[in-house]
Amino acid sequence: MRGSSWIFALGFATACGEKAPPQVAAEPTQAAPEAAAPVVEAPPVQEPMVEEPSSALPSSNADLQVSVTRNDGTTQAGHVWLVERSSDWYAEGGWIADTSDAKLQLEGNGTEIKAEWSEIKKISVTIAKVSESSDCTYDSDFSPWMYDCTLRNKGTAVTTDGRSWEITDRHKWRLSFDGGATSEFWLYKHPAREQDSQTVGLDSSGENYDLYVSLQDRLREEVKTMVTGVTVSAP
Repeated sequence: MRGSSWIFALGFATACGEKAPPQVAAEPTQAAPEAAAPVVEAPPVQEPMVEEPSSALPSSNADLQVSVTRNDGTTQAGHVWLVERSSDWYAEGGWIADTSDAKLQLEGNGTEIKAEWSEIKKISVTIAKVSESSDCTYDSDFSPWMYDCTLRNKGTAVTTDGRSWEITDRHKWRLSFDGGATSEFWLYKHPAREQDSQTVGLDSSGENYDLYVSLQDRLREEVKTMVTGVTVSAP
């Protein structure tokens, strides 16, 4: 019995050995998703740059109370914040506001000075007659020729120290008042000029005397509103 029991036990152990784990079916392989095409961004559209016109006003170079009287009896008075001088005698090349240049040239008392407008107290202008005191010339450096008739007015100035002077400055002046008004004038020689419409040729008689007459007629018209007096004081 003992021997058979061992055999039975051996057989039972063999029959009850560890079973292999069941085979698990492999999951189907999923295909990798296709890569998306790269997105190409369009370059930003640049708006054209438009320069805004400058609205800045020139810097103030004056603080004066000024009254300007003209030959027709009209008066313009108020606070002047800017004094400008023409860059040339005819005011064709622009204006200068630099205080070192915007000075009035005066002669008298055996000397010559350049006075700032703050040093001026009063100005008087005696207007000449066009028929007696106008100088008419032409400039052949221009083509066609440039014609000019200039009226020789007489201007005098009294400075704040009480001295009297003769004005010898041929530039044009421009005063800017509060509120936007301006006043332009010559205080010595008052020019009128114009370029001829035709070039002088071999068959031409030379000077255009009709243009001289036209320029003198212009002066007669401008005489009506030429400046006769300016008073200046501190505000």
